[in-house]
Amino acid sequence: MATSNTVYEDVQFLCNKYHHGYVAPDEFVNTFNTAQRIYINRLLGQVQEYTPGRPVARTGGHMTQVVEEKLAPFSKRVVLKSVNELSNVKTQFPDFLKLLSLNTEDGYRVRRIRHEQIHSATNSVVDRPSSTNSYYYEYDAGFRILSGGEDVDRMVMTYVKKPADITWPFTIVDNVPTFNAADPALVNPQWRDQEINEIIFIQLGLIGINLKDADLVRVSQTAKMQGE
Repeated sequence: MATSNTVYEDVQFLCNKYHHGYVAPDEFVNTFNTAQRIYINRLLGQVQEYTPGRPVARTGGHMTQVVEEKLAPFSKRVVLKSVNELSNVKTQFPDFLKLLSLNTEDGYRVRRIRHEQIHSATNSVVDRPSSTNSYYYEYDAGFRILSGGEDVDRMVMTYVKKPADITWPFTIVDNVPTFNAADPALVNPQWRDQEINEIIFIQLGLIGINLKDADLVRVSQTAKMQGE
């Protein structure tokens, strides 16, 4: 599992190789955190991209599963004691990023609808909202439920949480910043190694180094073989 320090060493190696020069700790931390936010938003976009008239992810079933696996470290499941808690989930859960699924405690799936579908769903004869066939829609602070006036109690919500910003705590030794692994302020990346490489690729672009995917893989493998 990659740590803040191993990622910093990889980025430093790549920057030195491509003549960008030294990357200061604060530049490394800032660009990595920006890159991981860009990356997770791209993944969420792949999950949510649909073709009109074809309500499946554009990437197809296999790719959707791949994306979900990449997001797995940030998938969080919580039980809400009442429907009312849905109304302000975005403030109640500061790490909330994207709702993945919503179910009643009895296991009935709550389906998402858009605002323009509220009227037709409410007045549907065939698919009328109920406690076992409810809908939700999004608004600024959270979500609201359509259940046809029937009581819907506890809810099970799964959402994508925001990645924690990494840190690289250090002390100055002989005028050189030296990583301090014992510092309680240390926050390591939460991603798997495969995703770390993709984030570094984005990070290098932010720093000013533009590589092709194959170049990044080749250089990373070379660095590991040389122990750099």
